[in-house]
Amino acid sequence: MLLDAVVALGLCSRDGDRYRNTPEAATFLVPGKPGSLAGALGYNARLFGAWARLAEAVRTDAPIVTTPTYVGKDAAGTRAFVEGMHHRALGMAQTLLGAVDLTGRKHLVDVAGGPGTLSVLLARKHPELRATVLELPGIAAVGRELVAAQGLADRVVHRDADVFVDDLGSGYDAALVSGLLHREPPDVCRELLRRLHAAVEPGGVVYLIDVMRDDSRVGPPFAALFALNMLLTSERGGCHADVDHAAWLEDVGFGDVAITRPVAPAVHTVVRATRR
Repeated sequence: MLLDAVVALGLCSRDGDRYRNTPEAATFLVPGKPGSLAGALGYNARLFGAWARLAEAVRTDAPIVTTPTYVGKDAAGTRAFVEGMHHRALGMAQTLLGAVDLTGRKHLVDVAGGPGTLSVLLARKHPELRATVLELPGIAAVGRELVAAQGLADRVVHRDADVFVDDLGSGYDAALVSGLLHREPPDVCRELLRRLHAAVEPGGVVYLIDVMRDDSRVGPPFAALFALNMLLTSERGGCHADVDHAAWLEDVGFGDVAITRPVAPAVHTVVRATRR
C-alpha cells in the first residue's frame, strides 16, 4: 500500500510485484548521489513539528526550536546541516552563478561559507581563483571533507573562525556572504559588513546572496514564508529586505550597489557592491 502511494506520487514505478525508483527519485532522493537532496530534506524534517506550533510562536514572539547545528554543538546534526547546505547549494548555483562575476579576481573570502560549495563552483569556473572559507570549527571540519571529495582542496581552504568575533583576514579582491545575514539583526549585519569592507582591497567586489524581501517588505511569497520559518527557529534572525542590504553596504563604504531579484523558481536575491 505504501509503495503504491509512492508510485502514485511519481517517485517509484511498478512492474508486477517489483518497484524501482523513477529517474527523478534516483537523482534527487538517494543519499550520496551528486544531486541528492536527501540531506536537505532530512534537515527540513526536523522542522515539521515546529510549523504545527506556529500560532504559539506568533503569540509569544519566540522560537519553538533552536538550531545548535549552526555552531557545531551536535556533531550528527551539524553534519546533516552542512551536507544539506551542500546539496542545496549545488541546485541553487545553477540560477546564481550567472549573477556572480569574478572574472580576473584572485582571492575570494567566503564569509561563513558552510560547506564551501559555492566557492568550489566559482573556483571551477575561474581557474585563477582561490578561496578562503571562514567557518566555525565543527562546520569547517565537514566542509573540508566535502571540498576534498570534489578535488579542490588545493584552492578552496576552510579557516576556523567565528566571523562575528574573529579577524576576517585581508588582501581579498572578492567577498561572498551567502545565507548568513538572515540569521542576524540589522545592527549585527551592518557591523559585519563594516569589518568586511576593511578586509577587501579597494576595487574589490562583494556579493550578498540570501532570501530577501523586496522593497514592498511583504513579498515575494517564498520570502514571506521564510520569515515565518525564522520566527520558528531563531531568536535573532528574520528575512531582511534587499534595499536594507543595499543600505548597509552603502553605510559602511561600499558603492555601485546593484540588486538582482530572483525570477521563479529561483528564490535568492543577489546584491553586488564595489569596495571604494
